[in-house]
Amino acid sequence: MQGRYKRQLLMNITQGLPQNDILRRIPDVALLWRLSIVREVVLSGFQLELYSGEEKTFAYWYAVQIIDEHLKCLDNMMSSVADGLHRCRSMWSVSHLNNAFRRF
Repeated sequence: MQGRYKRQLLMNITQGLPQNDILRRIPDVALLWRLSIVREVVLSGFQLELYSGEEKTFAYWYAVQIIDEHLKCLDNMMSSVADGLHRCRSMWSVSHLNNAFRRF
């Protein structure tokens, strides 16, 4: 419950930012961190042989669900990063940089 509250708080803080702003992905960073911890806990259960035969099926299913959410979150972040890079490149084109250096 506490982790959900923190993510919701981060979502409220970043709500006023433009839709394509990279800072709007801060809640996703918190979610990625949490998902990676849960993934490591589930997978370490296999390494330590903590699961019985009946529990392994559920643990595999749960690990797949966690990894799937992790990948979705990374995809969302990558699209924002790509959009940001595209905007930066268009804003700072070579001709713009050449004009800036001419002043010196």
